[in-house]
Amino acid sequence: MTPQISESGDVILHIHPIISDVQDQTKEVTVGDSKFSMPLALREIRESDSVVRARSGQVVVLGGLMQKSRQAADGKRPILGDVPVLNLFFRTKARSAAKTELVILLRPVVVGESSWQDQLKEFRDFSGPIN
Repeated sequence: MTPQISESGDVILHIHPIISDVQDQTKEVTVGDSKFSMPLALREIRESDSVVRARSGQVVVLGGLMQKSRQAADGKRPILGDVPVLNLFFRTKARSAAKTELVILLRPVVVGESSWQDQLKEFRDFSGPIN
């Protein structure tokens, strides 16, 4: 995030959130008669880019980095899950789906000489006395 303050006192924010997911995988390589296993990383990146103008103290809400995922899991009972015809009664199939979204809430505040004292007073008034 890159903040700027305009001449009118508004805050201009350049926001670039990035979500990355890294998974391990192995690559098999054959050179001549020899086989080699190389560890590799599979990376998935989701990102967005926004420029927002807000007044000092105004809450900014950003959303849109969504992801859908599906999972399948098959199971069976030992021995009975391998018997033909009977295995229909001793196997399980589970399917699930999930959808996630990243929502970002920001509250930019322009800080001046008296702003720190004003913010502390506002916090104390809101939360009560500190013990």
